[in-house]
Amino acid sequence: MLKLYHKTIAAYDKWQVTWAKSKGLDPARIRRDQGEYNAVMGQNQKDRYLATHPELREFYAVRNREWDRTPMGLAYGLFFDSRTVLNYLAAHHETPAQVEQQAEAVAG
Repeated sequence: MLKLYHKTIAAYDKWQVTWAKSKGLDPARIRRDQGEYNAVMGQNQKDRYLATHPELREFYAVRNREWDRTPMGLAYGLFFDSRTVLNYLAAHHETPAQVEQQAEAVAG
């Protein structure tokens, strides 16, 4: 399980860099903004933060729409208890064990 965790982290980092570069953004900036956003307390303050950081808002929208639905993204979400991933699994009648198997197959 630890091996899969590290593989999902590496896959997420790669996806994040690819996305940022496709938008002409510095991946380090996206990571910095994520860190600041995660430190913000309260949903109202988080909403205000995203309102002033449109690139990060777009990043999260695309992440929820694309990354979270890949086998590695689903596994990543299980490690971090992502509401998007849990909703996806429920809607598609999939279990965490199935996601783990799919991610292992993709990760090799």
